[in-house]
Formats: sequence, C-alpha cells, structure tokens
Amino acid sequence: MALNQQPELLLQRFRWPDGTLSLDPDDYEIIHDGKAVGRFYRSESGGRACWQWSVYGATASQRSNGIAASPSDGKAAFMSAWEANQAH
Repeated sequence: MALNQQPELLLQRFRWPDGTLSLDPDDYEIIHDGKAVGRFYRSESGGRACWQWSVYGATASQRSNGIAASPSDGKAAFMSAWEANQAH
C-alpha cells in the first residue's frame, strides 16, 4: 500500500529483526527502493489512540519522529520530515 499516494513509499507490516511479523496489524515499516526508511504505528497516549511515526537515519538537525491524532495526519507529518531529510 502506498503512503499518501506516493508510489515510491510503501507501507509493509513491521518485521522484527528475527524475521517475525509484528502481532499488531497497525504496525508498519515504510519502504523506499526496497529499504526500510521509517516506521508508522498505532499506539495509545493518555488513553487515546494516536499514530507514531519515525524516519530512520534522520540527521540531528531534522525532525525524525512524532505523534499524530489520525493516520492521515501521521502520514503527512512523516512525508514532510522524510522529504526534508532527503533534501540534505
């Protein structure tokens, strides 16, 4: 499944280092050119559902993670951070 209609970024079920899939169906790695470039998953914060995202390998000067209230907000925030990191 493409991330925010970006065909070069795909969501794929998160796979632990031992190769097993995450038991959480809302836990994804973000893939670009066959390589994991980030993570996107549903969690709870203060008793409310939220979506956490992170950009792997982000520079210290760039935003590399965050929390959003909805999947679409989380995907948009990831895209913004990922594009900023690609520019550097």
